[in-house]
Amino acid sequence: MKISVPGWHNCARDAAGAVTCWGGDVAGNLEPPAEVFLTVDAGRHHSCGILADGTLTCWGRNDQGQLAVPQGTYREVRGGGYHSCAIATDESVVCWGMNNYGQCNVPN
Repeated sequence: MKISVPGWHNCARDAAGAVTCWGGDVAGNLEPPAEVFLTVDAGRHHSCGILADGTLTCWGRNDQGQLAVPQGTYREVRGGGYHSCAIATDESVVCWGMNNYGQCNVPN
C-alpha cells in the first residue's frame, strides 16, 4: 500500500496496483485510470502514477500543463502544486507543468 496526502485530495495504491483517490473533486483528480500502477503521487489538483510498463500517466486539472507527461520509462514520480517531477529508469530527472519559479528547470 502506498498513500499520498498533499492536502486537497488523497490517493492510495493497493497491493494489486489499483489506485483510489478521494477528497476535493477538482477537474477529475479523483478519477484515476483503471490500470495497474507501480506507484502514485498526488499534487494539488492533479495526480500522477507510473504504470506497470514504466510509463507515466496523470489525471485531474491541466491548466498549467500538469498532464503533459514526458515519454519514457520511470521509477519514481512526485506531484507538486502545479507541476510534477519524475526519475527515469536511466536516472535522469524531468519536470513538467507550471514553471513560474523555474521548478521545471532541472539542473544538469
